[in-house]
Amino acid sequence: MFSARATLRCCTCTWIYACTSPDVPIHHEQHVVFGVLRRKEMMGSYSTKLLALLAAGGLSLTMACGESTVNVPGDDDPRDHQQPDIPGTSRLEHVEPCDPAQLACTRTLAVQDSATISVRLVDADGNPIRNAMIGFALETVVGAQGATLSAANDITDDNGVASTTVRTGGDPNTATGTIRVEATVDQEGVNAVEFNMGINAKDSASYIVEYEHNGSAVLDSVETLFLPPTVTCDAAEEAFNRDGLWPSADFVRNATVNADGSINDVILPSVANNTAYTIIGSAIQNVGTREVNVAVGCSENNPPVQNGVSTVVEIELFDYFPTIAGTYQVTHAFDLRSGLPPSVVDVIDLIATLAESPARFILGCPATQSYCGDGTRGLLDFLLDYAGDSLGGIGDTLRDLQNSSLFALALDFLDDTLDGLLPDWVNEGRDIIGDVTSMLEAFVVEGSIIIDEQPAIDLASGQATAVLLPENNRQLWNDIVLTWSAGCEGQPASCSEVRIRSYDVGENGSAVFGNFGATMIGATALEIDKHPLTLQYGNLILAVIEKVLLPRLFADAPTPIDSLEAMLSELIDCEALAARVGDPGDTFYSAVVQACELLQDEAADTVRDYVNDSLVADSSDNFRIGSPAGEPCEIYQPAVYPPGSSASSGWPGYPLPFIQTLGTPELRCKWEAEFRFSTESQPSILDGTFYGNRSDSGN
Repeated sequence: MFSARATLRCCTCTWIYACTSPDVPIHHEQHVVFGVLRRKEMMGSYSTKLLALLAAGGLSLTMACGESTVNVPGDDDPRDHQQPDIPGTSRLEHVEPCDPAQLACTRTLAVQDSATISVRLVDADGNPIRNAMIGFALETVVGAQGATLSAANDITDDNGVASTTVRTGGDPNTATGTIRVEATVDQEGVNAVEFNMGINAKDSASYIVEYEHNGSAVLDSVETLFLPPTVTCDAAEEAFNRDGLWPSADFVRNATVNADGSINDVILPSVANNTAYTIIGSAIQNVGTREVNVAVGCSENNPPVQNGVSTVVEIELFDYFPTIAGTYQVTHAFDLRSGLPPSVVDVIDLIATLAESPARFILGCPATQSYCGDGTRGLLDFLLDYAGDSLGGIGDTLRDLQNSSLFALALDFLDDTLDGLLPDWVNEGRDIIGDVTSMLEAFVVEGSIIIDEQPAIDLASGQATAVLLPENNRQLWNDIVLTWSAGCEGQPASCSEVRIRSYDVGENGSAVFGNFGATMIGATALEIDKHPLTLQYGNLILAVIEKVLLPRLFADAPTPIDSLEAMLSELIDCEALAARVGDPGDTFYSAVVQACELLQDEAADTVRDYVNDSLVADSSDNFRIGSPAGEPCEIYQPAVYPPGSSASSGWPGYPLPFIQTLGTPELRCKWEAEFRFSTESQPSILDGTFYGNRSDSGN
């Protein structure tokens, strides 16, 4: 929807010089102010003013009809002029009635007309610089045959002012058009200023378009389209969104952009009385060899030229929101060392036990045995604690074994059986703990962020923001990349990198997933709302045990060991174990065999159930992640746009800009994560970073 508002205001920056010659009509001017609301909303306002008749007196303007005198010293050749010392910090500026703060001034003249134009040269403190030569150069933009300058150079006076006179041609058929006069000084660092001038035939005037742009997009030019007044802004935008092209225009003019980002006025001269236009400004940024539409403005219901009165339309350009919809391949990094819950510590301790004594890893070592010290929990303890009631008499037998004098024999048997299977680098549990801690410190997850739809523009916010609705955005965490340095001394870096595929860590090929809402702030930032993810602690910890630790701890085993079941079935000979504590046929022998086989069948599942039940944060409060307050993710458009010349063959959102990356490899976006390890626990705050690169751009 486009909307418009009308206001009245005085025009000071654009003015018309009128000759008092009886052969040249006095021109007046009406001023129209229009703007747009970003993309979908365009707003406008206009005002009309009539200048007082210059011939009535009271206004002192630096202009004249016919000949005018410029400040050229006698018959001196400009090439012989000795320039004063002009600091590079000096500046050229317009003099009133032009705005000294603007680099360009817009004026209109009639056919067979003249006007004096002046500039001032000042130093950094605003003090005039006298006796400096200023050059003036006239460029014909459209038509304007016969337009000349009275002098190409002038010397600044005591006020730092230099002038020349513009004279227009006398043939009404060829003299109308647009010219540009540039004033410069031969000193590096000093800016140039411009005069943009429309030359009108009798009983006509100019349509002048003034632009304002407060966005962050870099503009190189603004294509200005003068459309029939029957074309509305809504209809024009609909055509552009559908075809990537604006409706056919009666006239197209190009507005140039100054180094400071200001946009020079566009003048359509010699517009007949009672003629009006709908005007579209489409701003272009040149990215390599591609032209990208980065901002837009539209003004409709503009007043017509009447009685030789020029119409001035102000259009505010609003940046397009770059196309952000798409799929981004994302790498996340977290430091998960702090705030680990007791259940995670239990599992890490179990891993350390595997390095110190594989037998104790399997059978544990209760504190009731003098040689066990404070006691060590093993797989058997997990089985008895977590599923002991369902084991009945077998559970009692296993507890009796742990507390009997024969338990030491069982431990010795398993250690002897497993001796030689562990690599030489496995010496003490603290080495394992160190590597596990390192993995948690540099916990890297690869996944994707998927944005299905462009954001909805928030018109009520009063700023350039757009809302991404949660149902249209989701992220998936797939591959886990861990670092395991032990045993890789002197080896390539790839030796220490362990990649766990998504199907190893969760249901449906993804361990972590969730939807999120976000807000685009202009064209450069994305603030992601705090949102829940289904972080599967259990799956991740089991993956560390089964896909990282076991294969490396038992690298010399005759068959690959990459699961708890594989380790137990491959390494434990139940009958040999029973023979160490009894004779075949004995009740105790049979009980040990039965308990051992149960351990093989049930222990792995018991541990898996334990970690899944204890370590899965499955409520909306247990794991939440989003942008830290006041630190949105910086988003970036591509440095080079891919080839394409239509909506079907171009880049995403062609011909509008699009987002290529979320952050950069050097300046990664930030995460703030809140962990709750149970519904009763207080959250732990963990910091993280991420970087995402669009996968569907063609780059």
